[in-house]
Amino acid sequence: MRGYPLQAGVIGVFRKQVFNSTRRKRP
Repeated sequence: MRGYPLQAGVIGVFRKQVFNSTRRKRP
């Protein structure tokens, strides 16, 4: 339970990067 916030933060950053990459690829 202690590592939950950390995982959530990492997943959030990862999703943010993926979202930006996908948005960037599209014209």
